[in-house]
Amino acid sequence: MASNDLLTVICGNMTADPEIRTLQNGSVVANFSIAHNTRRRNQQTNEWEDGDSVFLRCSAWDTQYNTLASNIGSTLRKGMRVMASGQLTQRTYTDRQGVEKTVMELRVEHIGPDLLRNTAQVAMQTGSSTANGSGQWAGRADTTNQPKPRYRDGATGQQYATPQMGGAYGSPNGTDPWDMGADDGEPSF
Repeated sequence: MASNDLLTVICGNMTADPEIRTLQNGSVVANFSIAHNTRRRNQQTNEWEDGDSVFLRCSAWDTQYNTLASNIGSTLRKGMRVMASGQLTQRTYTDRQGVEKTVMELRVEHIGPDLLRNTAQVAMQTGSSTANGSGQWAGRADTTNQPKPRYRDGATGQQYATPQMGGAYGSPNGTDPWDMGADDGEPSF
């Protein structure tokens, strides 16, 4: 990223499973949205209240040097709390009705699970982001059947394939001020 690019960092929940597409030229892109929800303590009632929500559309690409889009598709799922950084861009397109629209989008360069209320086991990809003997970067997909990331509830120690809402700081009974309050594991946006 050039020094004059607008670097943006967002921490929030995945609103849906990432959509992975392979374009006609062979490029792989992951499209997804992240919702950042704020909570504030009301000074008069001493209760936690929902604040404004920001939904940010994101895209990430596989390149000859990395497999970011593919890694996102095989690792991240709806409801997971993530931290992402990249370049905030604005693009214009024409929709199916012929109307020109402008959208803001985060071109993701780095993303991972937010470890505030979850744990993750990271599996390094063999050959990915490492230099080969000729000094060229070898961006290969993982073909070693590495285990998929697992998440552990910090309070109970139980492992899950995806992070559970409520997390290590409390149960969904309201003792956690950041608890989403969804009994079915889905975030409430």
